[in-house]
Amino acid sequence: MAAAKPSSPVETCGQSTPPAAAAISSPSPTANCARAPHIVHGNALRVDWNTVLPCAQCSYVMGNPPFIGKQFRGPEQQADMELVWGGVKGAGVLDYVTCWYVKAARYITGAAPSAIGNAPSFATAAGATSP
Repeated sequence: MAAAKPSSPVETCGQSTPPAAAAISSPSPTANCARAPHIVHGNALRVDWNTVLPCAQCSYVMGNPPFIGKQFRGPEQQADMELVWGGVKGAGVLDYVTCWYVKAARYITGAAPSAIGNAPSFATAAGATSP
């Protein structure tokens, strides 16, 4: 643990940093405070990603979605599964994280929600044959 002499908070881009945090890490001297981030607050599985950033302007999709097995999902997460997977037989036993894989695949391919996520189209897109 690092010890620091108590001092006044450091201000970075209008945000106050407690003295202990300032002693451990210093603000980036190249931070551009003039640019504000575009933050959208909401359920990523229910937001149309193209309204946040059109796919044509996107170079990559990156994230850290939650890995939640069937036995640990709550009612809202179960509803998300049904919304994203759209009644695909057997999808209810998949991990919650698969919703982001499907959503990202639809986003980067420009596919309609029903095109990726229903078993025959999804299997064909992956180069496999449907059972």
